[in-house]
Amino acid sequence: MRLAKAAPFVLLLIGLWSSCFGEGWAIRSQTSFSLEGVQGTPHSLSPDGTVILSAGNEAGLCLYRAADLSPLGCYKPSEGTESRLWLRFRSITWSPDSEYVLFSAAAGELWQVEVSTGKLERLPASAPAEYAAYSPDGSRLAVGGGGYIVVAPPGALAEVTREAPVARYEGVLRGLVWRGGSLYYGVLAPDRSTFQLWAVSPRGDASPELLWSYPYPELLLVDVSPDGRYAWVGAALVDLEVGEIVRVLEKGSVQSFAFSSDGASWLYVYSTVADLKQVWVLAVRRAGAPEEEVLLELEKPIQILGWASTGRVALFLSHSREPGLMVVDLVAADCGCGH
Repeated sequence: MRLAKAAPFVLLLIGLWSSCFGEGWAIRSQTSFSLEGVQGTPHSLSPDGTVILSAGNEAGLCLYRAADLSPLGCYKPSEGTESRLWLRFRSITWSPDSEYVLFSAAAGELWQVEVSTGKLERLPASAPAEYAAYSPDGSRLAVGGGGYIVVAPPGALAEVTREAPVARYEGVLRGLVWRGGSLYYGVLAPDRSTFQLWAVSPRGDASPELLWSYPYPELLLVDVSPDGRYAWVGAALVDLEVGEIVRVLEKGSVQSFAFSSDGASWLYVYSTVADLKQVWVLAVRRAGAPEEEVLLELEKPIQILGWASTGRVALFLSHSREPGLMVVDLVAADCGCGH
């Protein structure tokens, strides 16, 4: 496996890397990489900002150091290797401490990779693992699939029976997120035309609550803010307190989105036209505030892979002819501390 080579990309309207932007944010450093030698498609940044994950049915799950894209290893269960497409990732989940990666595959098998050792093991579960979510302290897992959501320590998932789930649902599960004392999950309703967003206690001591529904079946629950106020559903931001879509932009649509680790800020991408050229804009704003700060404008599509608690952001530049990856470190506007 060859080391990914650093390669510059064209940046527009951006000053020095250490420049400060208004009262909110600054880019302390940024590094661009080609994807030569990277297997699979870039998927996510670890919560601590040190590892970038890529995935593909042929390569499996591959890990790279965020600092230089040097490889840490690729992992794929040996069964089914006669077919390049047997793996079929259904979902991929990081543990809060970045030490483990979970992925579900094929008919709902759940697998775990220990990042520090490269150990790959299967975690048997009583429900098909279409989606999995760690508790905030990493001690328990919620696993959803087949109409059930169960909760248990990772090594005890098989002992939880379907007769004692924390929630049952009808339809197709479309995302599972654990924030604070609640589990949030998306469901494509049985009519296949309505997306629903539900919440339930992970203790299973209360009935699930329907928070929001919308007649758009392509929606997917991607993330929920740490305080449980907002949900990013892949094409829109939803205020769960009032059950309404939030207009992040007055004009245009947000194409990629991430919450800061404390939920106080939003990082997002949209496209616009400048000097007769289409550009993609990376911007940040305080949660609920009207003013944004533009951090980057690139002549390539941008997908946010994650915003770590250290301020590190990983961006996948998904250009059809020249894809790449960029790692950006953000700091507070006084340029003295990370945010």
